[in-house]
Amino acid sequence: MAKKKPTSNRGEIARLAKQIADHQARIQVIAANWWAMTVAALDATEKKYLAELAKGLAGIRFLQNDPGSIGRLKKLCAKLAAIRAIGWANAAKQIRHEMISLAKNEQHWARRISLELGAGSSDTAEDAKKNDQKKQPVMLGKVSMFETLAVSVA
Repeated sequence: MAKKKPTSNRGEIARLAKQIADHQARIQVIAANWWAMTVAALDATEKKYLAELAKGLAGIRFLQNDPGSIGRLKKLCAKLAAIRAIGWANAAKQIRHEMISLAKNEQHWARRISLELGAGSSDTAEDAKKNDQKKQPVMLGKVSMFETLAVSVA
């Protein structure tokens, strides 16, 4: 008959599993917020985009297979693409700083969880966590900066 693990180990595993699930949920919230920021940045260029489209189409007398008509459509497409590129660039600027912060936090969070999951003894894991906290001011005890980041982005 297989030996049962002590309850304290099951409790520790359950605690870590909950932390991982909570972490994943926070990442999904951040992703939704970044998507909303991207849509807002694109929406900010939408009026200009539609105005340029209406103006461009109004000025085109399109004749099928006419090089002049095709050239005017290509110029209009290039103008529209440039307007849309501004929206994408603005979205990237807004999100870039947050992405860097999240990446740094993910590194620290993954290290802490890995140490807890893979530690040979609790003394080793505790020592590693203490050392990590001293080196990395991003960590706030057993709760990472991710809590703060998730709230600030939401």
